[in-house]
Amino acid sequence: MGDEWSSKRLKRWGLAGTFAGLGVVLIWSVADLLVGRTIIRFSPQIEKTLSNALGHPLEIGSYRGLRPWGVELGPTRLLQGIKDSSSVNISTLTIKFAPFASLFNWQPVAIFNPKGTEIILSKNDTGSFWVVPQNDNSKKINLQLKFNLKEPTKIVFNPGDTTVLAKGNLSLNFGKKKIYGAINLDSKTKGNLYLAGKGYWDGIEFQTKVKINKLSLGIFDGILGNDSNIITRGNINGSLNLGVKKGLIRCKGDVLFNNITLSGGPLTDTLSTSNSKIKCDNNKFKLIESNWNYGYWDITNSSEISFHKKDKTYINSVNTIKIKDFDHKPLSLKLKLPISVVDRQFIPGELSANFNLESFPLGALNPILNASLSGKLNTKGDFQGPLSSLNSTINLSLKNPQVNGIRLREKWRGSFTRIPSKKKWGSLRMESEGASIPANLQINFNEYGDFNDLTLNRLGGKISLNPKSNNFEWDANKFRLDRVEVAFPPEKSFKRIFGEVSGSGLFSLDPVFLNGELKLDYFRLLGFKLKNASIKGQIKKAETNLTGELIPSKNGKIKFDINHGSEFSLSAQVKDVSSSWITATALELPKLGLKYSEAMGNSEDLGKFIIGYPNSSIDNQLEALTKSQDSYIEEIKKINNQSIINPYDLNGNVNADIKLSGPSLSNLNLEAKAFGTVWTNKLKIINAKNIKPFNATFSGNLASGNGNFSLLDFNFSLLSLVAPIPSAIDGYFGLNGKYSLDNGTPKVTADLIIKDTIIYNKNIILDKGNISFKDNYLEFDIALRDKSSLNPVELSGTYPLISSYPIDLKVESHGDGLAFLTGLSKGSVSWTSGTADLSLLIRGTPAKPVANGFLVLKNNKLLLQDKEINNLNSTIVFDFNRLEVLELNAKNWTKRSH
Repeated sequence: MGDEWSSKRLKRWGLAGTFAGLGVVLIWSVADLLVGRTIIRFSPQIEKTLSNALGHPLEIGSYRGLRPWGVELGPTRLLQGIKDSSSVNISTLTIKFAPFASLFNWQPVAIFNPKGTEIILSKNDTGSFWVVPQNDNSKKINLQLKFNLKEPTKIVFNPGDTTVLAKGNLSLNFGKKKIYGAINLDSKTKGNLYLAGKGYWDGIEFQTKVKINKLSLGIFDGILGNDSNIITRGNINGSLNLGVKKGLIRCKGDVLFNNITLSGGPLTDTLSTSNSKIKCDNNKFKLIESNWNYGYWDITNSSEISFHKKDKTYINSVNTIKIKDFDHKPLSLKLKLPISVVDRQFIPGELSANFNLESFPLGALNPILNASLSGKLNTKGDFQGPLSSLNSTINLSLKNPQVNGIRLREKWRGSFTRIPSKKKWGSLRMESEGASIPANLQINFNEYGDFNDLTLNRLGGKISLNPKSNNFEWDANKFRLDRVEVAFPPEKSFKRIFGEVSGSGLFSLDPVFLNGELKLDYFRLLGFKLKNASIKGQIKKAETNLTGELIPSKNGKIKFDINHGSEFSLSAQVKDVSSSWITATALELPKLGLKYSEAMGNSEDLGKFIIGYPNSSIDNQLEALTKSQDSYIEEIKKINNQSIINPYDLNGNVNADIKLSGPSLSNLNLEAKAFGTVWTNKLKIINAKNIKPFNATFSGNLASGNGNFSLLDFNFSLLSLVAPIPSAIDGYFGLNGKYSLDNGTPKVTADLIIKDTIIYNKNIILDKGNISFKDNYLEFDIALRDKSSLNPVELSGTYPLISSYPIDLKVESHGDGLAFLTGLSKGSVSWTSGTADLSLLIRGTPAKPVANGFLVLKNNKLLLQDKEINNLNSTIVFDFNRLEVLELNAKNWTKRSH
């Protein structure tokens, strides 16, 4: 009975199980069919929505059926986008809905399990790997997505072909804007990085753990590709736990940086450190052993953040900054900044900082700024208050400041102050020290930190500068240039300038624009002097239009007009300008760039070298060295200035028309015509009314340095400026020739021309007159004779224009060639007949000439004052510094009757 009942019960259960199984299969099949149709139906809409959100076309894989863990799809891909070429390939994607998690979080939770995933990230032209479209829809999305990367996901960075394997899990809660999970990134050969934690992506509240194992920064070269100019080197090791919760900061661990170098990108130079360490415990975050190099700078940093209490957290930092390989006191910078996190936002407190820099040589900045600076800077200051409106007080002093080619031999002291709470947006005030009338400078800034105005008062004059629209308005009123120095090439030796500046106008730097009117009174630079000068016009980008007038002295003026656009032209008119002023100015121009040679050799050649006194301080030794250099340069200057021409021995005025024109400043043609009267009273008193006007022309190309010139009708008295000329000589001379300035060395070849030339009562004829100039030497090949003589006097050799240079001249004559020289006696001696042979070598210097040679007289008949000498025979020897008469005889030494 019992067995029968049991058998019936088993049959019923078996039958029920069969029907239940068939039901489950039927339901599964129906559900699979419905889900498949639903996915097929809604796939285009889902693809479109997600494609727009991700910025890449999405192709959802074919439906492969229901699985106990969700829905399985075939190969799914994110294709290349419009703005980047990155893509994602997933061979199999399973999507699972988590009902219990959805119920507990009261939001849908979807779990994605990708397999065979490859992410290819390719940079676009802007350097981005993936461009996500901007979504202005601020509607809250109540959704949570979870990604389980149980199998390694392959991430390939193109074009560097660097591969990283990612494994772990990641969750995104769009409703609460939270992210949490753990990811391990492994490069196989260049270290790995492990990140785990949770936090909000819209605020500062998180808990994270970072483990870095032998991560080589060289991996970023492969990630960024060969087309990137960013170079990274070095290794990072360490682990760090860091978290912020309800405003409380906690951390533990350390990270070590070894041999780090970064260059390229936003860095204009290389940033590097051999060792630097971050260390953290529960109460304090420290940056220790931190020594960094950036270009020319050595930077030492020591910083710490204490986490004692929520409202008492501070960043304390001490920094020193030096210029590499330069001995100077470093810049010291200390700061203290309270920080706090409120409502997941970082809130900085009021900064307290100060810095100090002593006796800093500005010349140390020259290689950094690619400029020419000099002088000494002392400065210190402090900053107080919130970062958005810092109060600043900076004290500074400058001694003999120099910027490029301008130097000021003065010491200035001043301060910069900024107090935003009182609407004082920044003001720099400085005053000079030691001047009889102290100068002062004031520069003001506006609320946005832009320049507002500048006022400089100095020696009773004033310069002001004010912004106006896109330009700056400048005004100068009797501003004195005294103690201002200007440098000129090639050695950029500084020369003082003097004078008063007045004027007004506008200028801008970008684009370059300058216009206005400038006046100079009593300007002086070396021997270049002007009574007055005025210039007006404008410079706009590549175009220049200027007109002006120079008044050298009481009389005379120079007008000029400069135009530079597609071509350059300069025209100048000189009217009644003093010849002595023109000559003095011409002689001063070569002095603007004083040339001297640098010392050559090795340091070992000096042996035991002492500057100044033994055991003296470095400052005293440097001062002695400076005096020695100045003395050497001054001595060279004296040698170079030993010109035997004194321009103030000249009289007369000059008129001229000058024109420079050409396609560019490097290719200009010169055309000049000049006339006037020029003479010197060095020999005798000359009446200006009796002087012929001279004529001069120049033409040539400045690029090639070659040209022609003509100088006619100059009075012989002018030769007394360069050589001793007897006063019995009168008449006019000129030159007609060519010049060359190749390699900066002037060369001149010319023919000498003489007119109306007499020596007392002797008319002089020029048979040959070749003259050349090179390397401060005049070279002569000249033959002169009396109009009635058959034989000339020949002069050949070189004569220097520098009084310390040697003379090498030869004078030779035969027969009656010397007859006209008796005119030098102004009638005291008259040569009637006979012959004279002269051979004379002149050596020495213009200051101390010496002669060597002989003079042989044969059968000469002379009239010496009122006495007649017949049959004069003599041999005279010139032996450098003495004269020896070897023979002297004559007959009929009788007094001539009148």
